[in-house]
Amino acid sequence: MFRGVQKDVEYKLLLPLSIGTLIASIIGVSILAVIEPALLQILIALYLATICILTLIKLQLAPNPSTLRVGIAGAMTGIINGMSAMGGLFVAFFLTGSNIAPAKIRATMVVYFLVIEFAFLTSAFMNDIYTMKIFWTSLATVPAMFIGVLLGTKIFKQLPEQQLKQIILYSLIILSVVGLVKTILTSTA
Repeated sequence: MFRGVQKDVEYKLLLPLSIGTLIASIIGVSILAVIEPALLQILIALYLATICILTLIKLQLAPNPSTLRVGIAGAMTGIINGMSAMGGLFVAFFLTGSNIAPAKIRATMVVYFLVIEFAFLTSAFMNDIYTMKIFWTSLATVPAMFIGVLLGTKIFKQLPEQQLKQIILYSLIILSVVGLVKTILTSTA
């Protein structure tokens, strides 16, 4: 899985993202352990709506983000991921909005998602909220993740950069809308 991305991993992005995420995931999971579910649903809906709107307006961040800015994005991702397991949307938006080459985004995200998962699981253990349901859900997603990486690698090699950027943009919008609808439906049930 990592052979196809290893040469494109952008370590000057991966390291501050990872450090910020590892530190802040503890905060996000601590909030998850005490927050009212209805309030969490509202926060998730607002987060997804914000990502969706920012993606639709194609907000561009300053290119070549500083180490501090990347670390802060990692910390925000850690908090979001700890509370909702949806931190990947934020970091994908951050990286695409910073006008970083798609090959570097893809490679960095493949490795970064392992960091996110490790940070969440560690924080869940520390906050005593890790359950067998989380374990089985995590285990069940592994085949989908590998299939996604394999298909993504194949598509990535065949499409021009501009088309990839459009696919990423629309994927972010779709994921945000699906998450928002799911949040709204589960909060009214």
